[in-house]
Amino acid sequence: MPPLEKQNKINFDKIIYLFIAASPGGFKIFILLILGILPSNIQGVIANDLSIVGFLTMITAIGAGTQLLHVIPKKISSSDSEARTVLKSALIKLLPYIFFICITFYLIDSQILKSSSSDFETAILLFSSSIYWIFRHYYLAREATNKLILMEAWTWLSTTILFITLYNLGNLTAENALISISISYTISFSTSLTKVMLHKENNKISIIRDSASIGLSNLISGGIINLVPSICYNLGNAALAGTMGLMINISSVTLTLIRAQLYKKSPQISSAISEKNPNIIAICKNTQLTITKLILASSLALQPINVISSYYTQHNTSLISTFGYSILITALIGVPQLSAINSIVANFIGKSRGMLIANTAHATLSISITYIFHIVFNNASITFIAFLISSSLLFVGRNIVINRMTFDELNKTINLAR
Repeated sequence: MPPLEKQNKINFDKIIYLFIAASPGGFKIFILLILGILPSNIQGVIANDLSIVGFLTMITAIGAGTQLLHVIPKKISSSDSEARTVLKSALIKLLPYIFFICITFYLIDSQILKSSSSDFETAILLFSSSIYWIFRHYYLAREATNKLILMEAWTWLSTTILFITLYNLGNLTAENALISISISYTISFSTSLTKVMLHKENNKISIIRDSASIGLSNLISGGIINLVPSICYNLGNAALAGTMGLMINISSVTLTLIRAQLYKKSPQISSAISEKNPNIIAICKNTQLTITKLILASSLALQPINVISSYYTQHNTSLISTFGYSILITALIGVPQLSAINSIVANFIGKSRGMLIANTAHATLSISITYIFHIVFNNASITFIAFLISSSLLFVGRNIVINRMTFDELNKTINLAR
């Protein structure tokens, strides 16, 4: 391939993977935008329900998806039939597991928590979106980006048609909106799910234990960042909570860029681990170096946007304090990603429980330190700043533990292969 064509292909691939990484979050923004434009008066309700579903999806499907990135045979070395065989085996185990979590959520929320507006419809959305996430990771493992984009297109298009139809009929309620999103997800993967379940061959793989460990680990790690606006709100500073929510969403652009890189490199890294490639450590270090450059570049580029948008939408904070909060939020989001590749590799090499322990220790220490500052100083600003600083510093320690655990295991694997 001529150099120019090769470079164009690389740039096109980057755009494709960037779209794939941004699509789930973009779809939520798209949903809320439509509900705001129509107008429907259910935007806030749906935002809350989508947040709950997104949080629980880490347990039901994100952990399983991470495992699928590794266990699904790669396109370059296997046929579609082999890949479907593995996916069918995984689904046979995962579907009851996901169903159990959805039922448990429904019972707890309907009887105790009352956190969602529509318990039954939210549980259905959790189930359908979980299967959607499994197929997302399946296509990523197979590097079938065209099929993944088609699945996304069906989801967005179906939701738009259903929302507009319901609005014209005067039936765009929160319950109907949630069911519509569930239907859209189901439409997107229904053909693929049918093909896989009708596939005649089957084999046995172990996936539930690692999926649960990875899911809980992601939930605990991501939960610390998601807690930021809630901590502000519960400390009695609703305005600061709004600012922090805005900053986190803007700064999360960095996470989208990182996910795009991870999605693109995961099949190569998984294959290298399976084949005990002696260059695997070099591949991981080079990938992490690229991610680190992304973190630095995007963090610097996003600072003006963070500060200006937050300062001019919240008029009770000075420009200096807004800039200070922006730096702290950027650190909270960026520091854990300095070991992003090792977090993925740790799960690929069977160290998901080690990741869970490391993330649990980080969360426990962060919350404990924050509580101590709250008791000692009883000052909302001091408590919140203590939370941001302690969490970021503890993420540095967590990164060291994960990096050591990962490289020790990879070195052991490479030495055994020699």
